[in-house]
Amino acid sequence: MGIRIVRFENGGNPGFVKAFLLRSLLPSLIATLPYLGQPFWLINTLFICRTDRRCIHDILANTVVIKLKDEAPPMDFWARMKKTIWPLPIGPDDFLASLETPAFATPAAQALPEARAINQAEEDSFYAEIALELAHGNRDEGLWTKCYAEENGDENKTKARYIRERIKFLIAQSHVSEN
Repeated sequence: MGIRIVRFENGGNPGFVKAFLLRSLLPSLIATLPYLGQPFWLINTLFICRTDRRCIHDILANTVVIKLKDEAPPMDFWARMKKTIWPLPIGPDDFLASLETPAFATPAAQALPEARAINQAEEDSFYAEIALELAHGNRDEGLWTKCYAEENGDENKTKARYIRERIKFLIAQSHVSEN
């Protein structure tokens, strides 16, 4: 179906208590109460019109429903074998992409080819800024959740993607502020 229920604060797995007991069972029990059940479900349903699109059951469990990117079909036998016996520490697709990338191009310069290249000191300062954001827990939660969904819940890939996306944003922001 292309959706997933995740924790609202960090995009992680909500666990059994939040996903089932608080999100499903508790609202179902409230719905059985006389004179309270039907108005509860009506109000719960209308909460979907809020800007964060979270119903009462989401708020009770501190969860949110996110749309996933197109899910990849299950790997066939040969794809699993290639992944299992590939001799390099990076995946075959990453290896092939690295062959197409000029050796002198930095990730930040590749992110915005139409903009002027930034110098190494600027790029390093952007990475340092992102490192501080992550260390102090001041990350952009919306971007983090998007990256989490696009990386199918893999925390390491999510962090790497988040850093790449933030670098693109900071470079674009620096070019806008120059003009």
